[in-house]
Amino acid sequence: MTFSPAQRLLAAICFILLVGCAALGYLYLSARSQKTELEASLATLQTTVNRLNLSLESPNASDPLLRTPAFPRDPPDLSLVSAVLASAAESGVSTGPVQTMQGSSEQIGTSTYRTTVLNLTIGGTLPQILNFFDRMERAGIRTLAFDNIRLEPANGQWTAQMQIIVYAQHQ
Repeated sequence: MTFSPAQRLLAAICFILLVGCAALGYLYLSARSQKTELEASLATLQTTVNRLNLSLESPNASDPLLRTPAFPRDPPDLSLVSAVLASAAESGVSTGPVQTMQGSSEQIGTSTYRTTVLNLTIGGTLPQILNFFDRMERAGIRTLAFDNIRLEPANGQWTAQMQIIVYAQHQ
């Protein structure tokens, strides 16, 4: 039995489509299993956050980190600016204008968090700038994150531009 050139072309196209469908199916199944793993990991993290928040109600908790919620109800705007100014003064860096604004809400797992964003420029020697970051991390604001950091040298000094983001529970 011989096939015409049109039938051979049609068979080749069907074969290529079949291989393409099989490849897409394989990619879909592997992405779905990865999504399931990530959802399970996120559920574990959410359970931990919920447990930490519930420990606030436990009068037996001896660790102060367990007696306060993991994420505060109100954004620590004033304590953030106070921590920035105190850390800057203690580390010897100079600060530019401090601009604080409400950020957007962020969805993480099943919870939504409000953000406060502080745009900041500081200047000083590299050890002073590193000291500033250390002091900010020890300032007692547990949900603080540094983002969009740009560090540039200028005449033996360094300038660091950054965003400091603080997260709070969404009400």
